[in-house]
Amino acid sequence: MTTSTPGSRRLLLFAVSGILGLSVLAGCSSDSTTATESAAPSDTASAAYCSGVDQVTSSLEALVNTKIVQEGTATLKTRFDAFKADAGSLVDSASAAFATETAAVEASIATLENNVANLTDSPSAAGAASIQPALQGVATSTNALIDAVKGACPTS
Repeated sequence: MTTSTPGSRRLLLFAVSGILGLSVLAGCSSDSTTATESAAPSDTASAAYCSGVDQVTSSLEALVNTKIVQEGTATLKTRFDAFKADAGSLVDSASAAFATETAAVEASIATLENNVANLTDSPSAAGAASIQPALQGVATSTNALIDAVKGACPTS
């Protein structure tokens, strides 16, 4: 997983995250049009990324629901590391079929990683609030990838 991205992609992510709230976890649109509709993954590739969706969803939810001031930076970093590992696996397996979505996830993770690294061990409410746009960016991009992957996965 690469962490370097063009500045324009980062600006776009910030713009999107500013418009959207953390409520992106609340609903997923089934009528979004993405590369999913034209993707024809192999059974092996599909199985690899289809099996990772639930774990990424779970670790994303834990990450964005972290109460940074109350639970502390260590909890946030632990949840971020777990999410980053889960998302990295999904990105690796889905990058061929969902290049746009996986690139957005990688960019948003890099942005959040920089923000988390700059938090103090006992952040103030203002310090914790300063990473909210990056958390929103991760939620937005990851949910877009999850939606795209779910659209290509066979239903159980």
